[in-house]
Amino acid sequence: MTVASKKKFGRYKILSAIGAGAMGEVFLAEDTRLERKVALKILPEKFTVNQDRLNRFVREAKAASSLNHPNIITIYEVGRFGGANFIATEFIDGETLRDILRKGNLSLDEVLSIFIQTAEALSAAHAAGIVHRDIKPENIMLRRDGYVKILDFGLAKLVEDSEEKSDYEGITQELGKTNPGVVMGTISYMSPEQARGLEIDVRSDVFSFGIVLYEMISGRKPFEGETISDIIAAILTREPPLLTNFAPDAPKELQRIIKKTLQKKREKRYNSTRDLLGDLKDLREELLLETKLELSTAQSEIINNLNFTLPTGRVNQNSSAADSTSTKDALLLTEFGNLTGEAVFDATLKTALAFSLEQSPFLDIYPETKVRQTLRLMGRIPDERVTEDLGREICQRQGLKVYITGTISNLGTVYVLTLESVNARTGETIGRQLAQAESKEQVLAALGQAASGLREKLGESVRSIERFDAQLEYTTSSLEALKVYSMGREQSQKGKTFEANPFYKRAIELDPNFAHAYLGLAGN
Repeated sequence: MTVASKKKFGRYKILSAIGAGAMGEVFLAEDTRLERKVALKILPEKFTVNQDRLNRFVREAKAASSLNHPNIITIYEVGRFGGANFIATEFIDGETLRDILRKGNLSLDEVLSIFIQTAEALSAAHAAGIVHRDIKPENIMLRRDGYVKILDFGLAKLVEDSEEKSDYEGITQELGKTNPGVVMGTISYMSPEQARGLEIDVRSDVFSFGIVLYEMISGRKPFEGETISDIIAAILTREPPLLTNFAPDAPKELQRIIKKTLQKKREKRYNSTRDLLGDLKDLREELLLETKLELSTAQSEIINNLNFTLPTGRVNQNSSAADSTSTKDALLLTEFGNLTGEAVFDATLKTALAFSLEQSPFLDIYPETKVRQTLRLMGRIPDERVTEDLGREICQRQGLKVYITGTISNLGTVYVLTLESVNARTGETIGRQLAQAESKEQVLAALGQAASGLREKLGESVRSIERFDAQLEYTTSSLEALKVYSMGREQSQKGKTFEANPFYKRAIELDPNFAHAYLGLAGN
């Protein structure tokens, strides 16, 4: 009886099949002991018959997981049940880069964000002496909140160790008997030294990284062939086609970075992913600076002039008039998506975000009183929660061009915040900003940093952001005080000033330096 036909696998309840490949079957399962969803990978027996090799894999997998890096998937358990070896990892609600490639529609800034996060994860792993060995689109996932997760650390080494042949093509031919499509995909992302069966180091991951980045930009692989031998020959002997053949407007610095990652001789590549990461970050900052300069000259355009449509790989450097906005167009704030289950964040983060954005002389926030009026005109309850869909409808009714939405999620004690500015007409993301807080107490500070980053992406200068920034002394560093203040502010916006006062007073008790709470009380 196969695992797929069973409802239980040890303490794991099988919910559904996720996929299968050369490295095993993957299922969505529930850990009945800890009551959480997991991804359960059942390893093929042929890769685990040698106990020494299996033990080596277990050590490496645990080492990768112990890095506790937000961009590396967490491994919960490596074990054996019913004669089968398995790995239980966190379940990622998102898409692989392969899925995203099929859709083919990411901005250049989004591509850079994905690969900067990927490079950060690899840099952390490499610093710990861990080489991934199998970087490919299927092993890089993008969560719905924009966070990247790298999968399957250590599994490629397990596959290599399961065969006695030194020639890697021999290994893949053996694997190809059961799943040639998967193996062909893996071969396409090998480094030359991997293809030769030589000893590898971090520079092998750099090469594979470059292949995936090339493919994301151009929509095609740099080394192609009809057979495994053809692909290996291309990797070993042929230079990839010029990136400009498929993405003529790709920045020259990006072309240089990719070319350096794909050098046949590893000593000519980046010596470390840290160096690669630095170049990617510098490139992204340069592109944002160029955009801000264009914005300053035009005095009326919003960012998002980097529409990088995949897989054709054409960069459109001209924003349409429909996508532009004046420097004082109002922005609508939708409700913050709280994925943590912690009530203290409900309404609180929207208030904190408003504090930060209201400091900007470049941006105007659409007043909550007008939001309530619009809801009445729409025949809705004035107090209705403004979701992203409802916010977009309000924007279209009132002629607002942009709305801002945000989410907070948590990975244990680490909190991840995501802010997005969205074109209300098309629904396309204009700018996205991520921030991470190591504890609940750091969430407000992280949100402030994310808001400043979003202001910058919307075209505000760094000097302006630094000059007009909400200080914690003026707002508050206390989540509880801000939560109570938000409740008072909600009452004030309804015109219930008397009911609002107790909330403002309580906020002051929690934080005697909370200036906004004093202003709220004085205004009533």
